[in-house]
Amino acid sequence: MTRKPGLISVVLGTTCEKRRAKSIRCAIATVLCQEGVEVELLLVVNGARFDPALLSELESEARIRVLRLEQASVSAARDLGWRESHGEYVSFLDDDDEFLPGCLKLRRDALDQDPSVDYVATNGYSDHRGPGQLWVQNVDEVKARPDIAAVREQWLPSCGGMFRVRSISNDFFTPVFDFHEWTWFNFQLLRAGKKVCFIDEPTFHVHQTPGSASRLSTKESVDADLFALRRMEAEATDDQLPILRRKVGLSLHSSSDFYRANGDVGLAWSLFFECLEYPGGWSHLFYVRHLLRTSITRLFGGRRG
Repeated sequence: MTRKPGLISVVLGTTCEKRRAKSIRCAIATVLCQEGVEVELLLVVNGARFDPALLSELESEARIRVLRLEQASVSAARDLGWRESHGEYVSFLDDDDEFLPGCLKLRRDALDQDPSVDYVATNGYSDHRGPGQLWVQNVDEVKARPDIAAVREQWLPSCGGMFRVRSISNDFFTPVFDFHEWTWFNFQLLRAGKKVCFIDEPTFHVHQTPGSASRLSTKESVDADLFALRRMEAEATDDQLPILRRKVGLSLHSSSDFYRANGDVGLAWSLFFECLEYPGGWSHLFYVRHLLRTSITRLFGGRRG
């Protein structure tokens, strides 16, 4: 694929459903209104739930390149957008979030000024943390030890970065799982020795959308959280390992409680016993009473605890 120097490709994944029309148009507008940059906007329609009228409207927009993905997958949509892009740099945006004015120019300028930098990450606003709250709180650690900060908290959201295609291939963004994937991507980039420049300026706004997949506690999200942490634990450095082992223990406890509440008591017990092997695991010892009550209820009453 031929890359155009200076061009920024923005990959925007969406289900293109009618109920999301307002947020989709808003997200698109925040890309197309960016000043001082040349932008290629790739809209990846993810799956078959799209609204035909909305899709037709978006396809008629000359500044939008629409791609279709038959089987819905957030990670696969991101991968398709990257492979089809023509830019020297790539950024991502979800259809319920937005870029702030000057976002793309700030990131591009940082990459242009230092050719040794592989990707740029910036701060932004997050409704998940509260009105007007910044996404990244531990700025000093992110700048000094991005590898440690990356396992402590997710400081690189999907809309928070720009990547130099020459030094970062789409192999880093190939589908792994559809939850907590940005924690994994950032971990892998840093593990591979990629250099990041973090800029503590707000350039995006992550909105809290009702029903958003990232906010739902489902079997898929619970399993993906534990799976991602286990993979990072297996590949962690000595400095990262203590943080990750504590997080794996917490995830095991949360997973146990999820499966207990949803009727799989056997798996809940298994996850609980594994949790005891991790730092802080014994602090959940009193949780046993919930497991026992649920087990007894299901054994003798056939009801959930």
